[in-house]
Amino acid sequence: MRLFNATRLLPLYIALLCSLLTTPAFAETIRDVVYGHKDGMAMVLDVYKPASNANGAGVAYMISGGWMSSEGGK
Repeated sequence: MRLFNATRLLPLYIALLCSLLTTPAFAETIRDVVYGHKDGMAMVLDVYKPASNANGAGVAYMISGGWMSSEGGK
């Protein structure tokens, strides 16, 4: 039996920590922005824009199963 290697989750922990530390207290949320189309379906994303103190940095946080998603799988 293989022991679970916690270091495999280190990038996830770092990304989560960074997102918690850099999330603005007040942000404008723009939902379902279409960035492309595939097989007749719109590919969408949500944009969170800080209300103030924007420094020009951005974070792309994506959740998907091997870059494949099913319709209505929210």
